[in-house]
Amino acid sequence: MSKEIQLRLATIEDVPRLGEVIQFAYRGGKPKRSWANEEGKVTGIRTTSEELETLISAADKVIIVAVMSEQIVGSVLVEKEGSDAHIGLLAVDPDMQSNGIGRTLLQAAENHAYEEFGCTKFLMTILCGRDDLLAWYTRAGYSDTGKTKPFPKDTGAVELVSGLYFQILSKP
Repeated sequence: MSKEIQLRLATIEDVPRLGEVIQFAYRGGKPKRSWANEEGKVTGIRTTSEELETLISAADKVIIVAVMSEQIVGSVLVEKEGSDAHIGLLAVDPDMQSNGIGRTLLQAAENHAYEEFGCTKFLMTILCGRDDLLAWYTRAGYSDTGKTKPFPKDTGAVELVSGLYFQILSKP
């Protein structure tokens, strides 16, 4: 079994597995818990097959997947927003975390945003109160902008704690 990480752009055929990886990474559901998930704060479906298909089909967005042994083990979304790139949906299967996949995906997202989209700044949002995740992104060169976005109320997600919002991070 090869442990080499291969990166490629997601296709519509990837949607079922991509949805599983994102769900496990963000909202749990596997015996091995993710250190970076939202379990305990939010429950419900993180994204739908239709949303993923729309993202994959868009001209100004890409989802990069990490593949090991012919299985998708992680993903990241890159969205062009003017001269900025929004990086999101960074997800690694909990069984495969702590193998450098997240850092590899983040670097690939930044490279794609710069080289393919011509973006000069990277933005992302993280759920508030995630000090461990904020520290990880800080080590990767991101800074908290002090700006926030409200937690969406129309996604089907259920807040398990009150007062949730997103912190906006940036990296030049």
